[in-house]
Amino acid sequence: MEGSKKGWSLSLKIGGILLGVVTLGVLFHEIDTGKALDLISGLGFSGILIFLPYIVVSMLDTLGWKAVFGETTQRINFGKLMKIRIIAEAMMMSIPAGVAVAETVKPVLLKRWLGVPTAQGVASVAIKKMLLGFAQGIYLGLCATFGYGMLKYSSQSVIGFDGLPWIVVLASLIFLLFFGIGTYIFINGDVAARLHKLLIAIPIKPLRIWLVSKETKFEEIDQQLSAFHGMGKEKAILSVVYFTLGWLMETMETFVILWVLGVDLSYTDVLAFETILSLIRSIVFFIPAGLGIQDFGYVAFLTAFGVADPLAVGGAFILLKRFKELLWIALGYLLLVITGVRLKEIAVQTS
Repeated sequence: MEGSKKGWSLSLKIGGILLGVVTLGVLFHEIDTGKALDLISGLGFSGILIFLPYIVVSMLDTLGWKAVFGETTQRINFGKLMKIRIIAEAMMMSIPAGVAVAETVKPVLLKRWLGVPTAQGVASVAIKKMLLGFAQGIYLGLCATFGYGMLKYSSQSVIGFDGLPWIVVLASLIFLLFFGIGTYIFINGDVAARLHKLLIAIPIKPLRIWLVSKETKFEEIDQQLSAFHGMGKEKAILSVVYFTLGWLMETMETFVILWVLGVDLSYTDVLAFETILSLIRSIVFFIPAGLGIQDFGYVAFLTAFGVADPLAVGGAFILLKRFKELLWIALGYLLLVITGVRLKEIAVQTS
């Protein structure tokens, strides 16, 4: 059983890399790389601007995570927490199915650098995930509201039929409902105990036997979350505000890159497609940084929005965005080296 699970996981990771590389290869086969590089070479010092938004994104995400802790644990150092965030993000962007790796690394580093007990570290990551998902629901809602016109205009070109705005509205409602309920349960009740009670009522003998054997594990999960039961709605709202601003700043990054490339699109135009592509990137989590799939999406939307020479502009945009990501990935792993944390040590502690 364990062997088949590992085999499936490995296949998913390899498949993710291959799919991303093939898609990116097909895309760049159509792109005039020479034109794209000419656009980049003409940027000059304005090219530095593309690195600034992500610094703000990292700060906002860290502030949102810090708000999760509130006053339930010892004082959390912002600088160390941001360092953990950068390292985890580097792993998420560089490893197939990196989301799972990044989420398991965070509690390890929280304990090592901030003295946060593992149980509380795991709980903080789980609650952060819920609040971040709720914020993404708000982000999608803002896209549907302010980007409705451009979504409607580009719908036929991008997905082949009308209805793109309503897909975004539906996605927003699903995120708000799922993560909103999840957040409420996580910070207000014994979620694992309730789930255990619900599942054990199912009249399937093997399931009941398994649930009885795992009852202690369910209790441990509630113990981990109990430290955050007093978080309060003020802290939760503050965290969601920071995370929502972080999502909006990611759109600003795309806007800035396109602006330095001379593309005349408004912030709301960019919001209309960046929100959708961030959602797609979340769905194809098994592909490192949405490689290929997200890039294809950018070119599709630039074409639909009537941008002049969308293949050349799209190629330049992709190269700049991926170069920026490579620098942040390098910084994340450099921080690991500088602080003396070994990847092998993390692998042992997260296995």
